[in-house]
Amino acid sequence: MVFIGASVFAGMNNFQTVYADERGLNYADHFLIYTVTVVMFSLVLARFSGGKNPYFTIALLQYVVCGSVVLFCFITGDQYLYWLFAVLFGIGYGVSHPILVTMTARDASGGLVAQTLQLFAFTYFAGIFGFPLVAG
Repeated sequence: MVFIGASVFAGMNNFQTVYADERGLNYADHFLIYTVTVVMFSLVLARFSGGKNPYFTIALLQYVVCGSVVLFCFITGDQYLYWLFAVLFGIGYGVSHPILVTMTARDASGGLVAQTLQLFAFTYFAGIFGFPLVAG
């Protein structure tokens, strides 16, 4: 799940310049709005670790990510839809990542927390750096 999420993140962010340019949009808007959304929600939800049912929270956030990707497919040059995509993607992906890290640490066996978090980081970076290489 971490690898797939990181691949979606890498795909959405690495190809923004080409995508936005072809539609007459400003790719800097995406990066600015996405970053501000992630930082704002990270600060607001700093102590939130998924609630009573973190699996439901993650599922809901993944639906938000999927919704933003579907919306992304239908943007034909509408700047406001492009901004909405950036906000939804920032909420869905930006909030789900720290919750996934927390869940990973909680679900790991007592003596394997460090190794589990290293594997989490490895799969994340494999998705971030490997997907653009494969997709490009």
